Amino acid sequence: MKVHQLALGGLKDQQEPPSLTLACKSFISGANHNVQVGTRWNPTEDQITILEALYKGGMHTPNATEIERITIDLSKYGRIEGKNVFYWFQNHKARERQRQKRNLNFVDACLRLNGEATMAKVAK
Repeated sequence: MKVHQLALGGLKDQQEPPSLTLACKSFISGANHNVQVGTRWNPTEDQITILEALYKGGMHTPNATEIERITIDLSKYGRIEGKNVFYWFQNHKARERQRQKRNLNFVDACLRLNGEATMAKVAK
């Protein structure tokens, strides 16, 4: 029996296969055990603007108290949890480092190419 058949109540007259997890059993039976479906946090423009301003202002790794305060402030502009703030700063810092590394690699490559072109002119 396929999963979509299970969801549509295909097990009503049959015995339940032992391989089903608790979450699947709850879904099939329609029981609600306060299982929160994982929805991604989608920050509002206001939240992003505030987070970026904090980052540019020098806050790169906020502590737990700062995260709590920021979360409370940002909740005025939409749904948000402390973990969203924590991961935003962590990801932003990592992306910033990647950008800097890419830029350094680009500058280094340009300098090497420029140096090779200069050496070719001198050799002529």
